[in-house]
Amino acid sequence: MNLKLFHFIFYFSFFIWNILAQDYLPIEGGKCEKYIGDGGGERICDGYLANPDSIYVFNKTQQQSLSDIRSLINILEFTKPDKVCINPTNYKIICSMVFPECIEVNSIALPIYTCNNFCREALTTCSVSDQIASCNNGSKLPIPLPYTPMEWVKYNLSIYGGIQDYQMNCTDPTLIISDNSDESIETGCIEPLIKRITNDTEGDLKKGYFYVNSQCVINCPVSGMHPKSVWNRIFKINDVLSSLSLACTLILLFTFGILNPKLNRFDKKNLFFIAGVFGMSLSGVLIAANGSEKTVCPTPERYAVNTDRVCVASGFLVHFSALFAILWWTIGLADVYYGIKFVGKKIKIKIRYYLLATLIISLAFTLVPLGTGQYQAGLSNVMCFLKDEIYQSMTFFVPLGICLTLGTILMILVMREIYIIVKSKSSTSSPSSKSDSISYLKLQAKPMLNIILFYFTFLYLFLFVRVINSRYQEYEDSAIPYMLCLVKGGGSDTCKLKGPSAGSLGYFAYCLRIYGIYLFIISFLSSRTIKIWKESMIFNNAFITPIIKFIDSSFSGSSGSKNTSSTQNSTFNNSGSGASKGGISSGMTSIGLESRNYNTDDDDL
Repeated sequence: MNLKLFHFIFYFSFFIWNILAQDYLPIEGGKCEKYIGDGGGERICDGYLANPDSIYVFNKTQQQSLSDIRSLINILEFTKPDKVCINPTNYKIICSMVFPECIEVNSIALPIYTCNNFCREALTTCSVSDQIASCNNGSKLPIPLPYTPMEWVKYNLSIYGGIQDYQMNCTDPTLIISDNSDESIETGCIEPLIKRITNDTEGDLKKGYFYVNSQCVINCPVSGMHPKSVWNRIFKINDVLSSLSLACTLILLFTFGILNPKLNRFDKKNLFFIAGVFGMSLSGVLIAANGSEKTVCPTPERYAVNTDRVCVASGFLVHFSALFAILWWTIGLADVYYGIKFVGKKIKIKIRYYLLATLIISLAFTLVPLGTGQYQAGLSNVMCFLKDEIYQSMTFFVPLGICLTLGTILMILVMREIYIIVKSKSSTSSPSSKSDSISYLKLQAKPMLNIILFYFTFLYLFLFVRVINSRYQEYEDSAIPYMLCLVKGGGSDTCKLKGPSAGSLGYFAYCLRIYGIYLFIISFLSSRTIKIWKESMIFNNAFITPIIKFIDSSFSGSSGSKNTSSTQNSTFNNSGSGASKGGISSGMTSIGLESRNYNTDDDDL
């Protein structure tokens, strides 16, 4: 019993001692100074200090403290830029916290601290999160605040010739008399954010304005992600490649669609595939002709949305054309496999049915997004495309993924069939059989190169967007550190938003626009193309023919026979499409690859 009583008395005494005891604040060794003023430009603390002739300065210069106040005001303006937050009362509180009134006691400079409840009131009216700034021991937070006592503080001045328990009450800064207590303070936005005051934030979001608070929008293109010079280089890549690809695909369409005297089955399929690539290039040229930055960012404070016609037209066109091209790419690859697997047989499906199916599928997946206003630019894009991830997935990446999967399977099967043919012939001792195998592989080189290039180009586009979507939350979470960096005085060079790297964005633009140039190199630079042009009306007229005859006669001594074989070099050429002509026809027959006669018109549209 005595032991329990002893414990009770001990803990009760300890409790009372903790209530009555008051730690002494250390004497910091600061000094009293006259306020130097706000200087030129924006008003900060002029008129909001209790005693501007004597403020307490310790550990920082007044200029550094003014910078701290500016950072704190920036965070208040950012979180709640209205009169409830940005007003003279809160300015008095902030200025009194950072520049407390200074008095001298026994030649020791002491600050008159602001009461803690006023600090909390300022943060509450401005909706500042405790994770950003706190009035209770928040020195390690992004925005550290000065010490604010609950009611009073004590100093031990005995060693300075004063009393041991010198008590100072905290102050109420709202009682500061100011000539401008009723004036409204104009709020601003931290660069590179742009101020836009609106009564319809929700409506403005649909117009392409991206608000970070009620009156500040992110600039377009986002300089916080990449400098303006980097965005300009990416736009330039898009413009140049789109124009070159458009020119290349136009030449190919003109060559194989108009100058070509006899369209075969694979020419027709190839032309539709080229038309898809042409549409992709044309969408880029539309953007370039309107001005790439102007198309993506009609004004510096907003990005293009579904009311911007050029953006919508280019987004719809690239979406439709990409689907159209990938469908014909898959059809062509299936034809290559069928031609190798079943030599001598023809697919009896007429091309008109292929065309009808590809048009229906492409339109079905593009008209729905068009009707729902999905074609927009977005903050970190160099083109206009689908806005919502669900539409991206269901109307583009699902069909693209299906085609790429089928393409992967078909490419493996094609490689397997080629391997079987080459292996079966290389095992014989006949030199002609080995020569036939090499000739056969050469015949397949360009079609397979085209297929592989297109495959990896679209595979990158597919993976790029999927990775970006998977990291969207990470990019979004970087907004708070970015804003805190800005409010603490950092500029666009030091404060960065997370997002796709400049290299990945540039390569995305490259992959999207380069394919017309790939097609030109693969399809146009061939002996068959030269023959088509040479036999066309362009080179067979009264003006050009004499010149050609003169050139031919000049080199007749060094040139060989003009009767060379015509090799079928269409982009989706079959394994034996040209085997019945020229010098390798007998070789193709000897390894069992009968030629199919593609010059018949039983597949006419």
